[in-house]
Amino acid sequence: MNRGKFDYQSLKRRWRRELRGLISALAFAGVIAYIFRSWEIAVLITLSLAFHELGHVLAIARFGIDWEVGFNALGAWTKTPLQERRSLDHYANSVIHLAGPFFSLMVALAALIVYLLAPAPYRSYWLSLSNFNALVCLLNLLPMGNLSDGGKFVRKLFSSADESLAQRLLQLAGALPLAFAGAVLAYQLEWAHLLSLLTIVLWFVLTMLMESRIDAPSENRIQKAMSPNQARDLLSGLILMMLISMGIMVATPFWLTLENLLSAITQIAALIRLVF
Repeated sequence: MNRGKFDYQSLKRRWRRELRGLISALAFAGVIAYIFRSWEIAVLITLSLAFHELGHVLAIARFGIDWEVGFNALGAWTKTPLQERRSLDHYANSVIHLAGPFFSLMVALAALIVYLLAPAPYRSYWLSLSNFNALVCLLNLLPMGNLSDGGKFVRKLFSSADESLAQRLLQLAGALPLAFAGAVLAYQLEWAHLLSLLTIVLWFVLTMLMESRIDAPSENRIQKAMSPNQARDLLSGLILMMLISMGIMVATPFWLTLENLLSAITQIAALIRLVF
């Protein structure tokens, strides 16, 4: 029986990539700890971003594509071979994009559950973890072109849609302000929460309108389009995740205190002076 030749070089390349990813994560955590003067915040941010990327990685692995994960000054990233990603249809790519925010939301919900069960001395940390992961989920779902998972998904969504489907998708997106209005009536929001959430809702709806009028990029046209049912299901999931993450953010205290924020501003200014 031919069992195949052991590919030592491939294993070596994989371990080198994993080692680079680990080193970049440790370096990122060290910089965050220096900026905020808190290892607790550094661990919270680094692990949260790592779990977000884990969602992408598991979806990528599900479709049989190679991947690499790392950290840089802007956070965590997952890289895949461009030609392999282009070989997938719009639905598969969209699932990969939305898997990261979905994992962030799952961490936020799990942290909220642990908060309800944890002993009193440790409860505040779990609330911070829940709030931050809900924030990561929500920001990544906002349609911001190629800068966010939601933006990449929306591009593929409208690249797949014909005119009638695009109109139905916009109607579905338009339900978000109605859900937001219902939440405001059911929950007494502070003005800061109200203003921030209203900005998020308007950003989402207006960006959906703009994206629906932009021609699909040429590289997207070579990929197989989503079916109407796939598009509706994914957009419904995105809107549901946005609503849940907004609810968690409103129900939990913001993870960054004024003291941490002022310390971060001071340390960032010091780093800028050191570099320039």
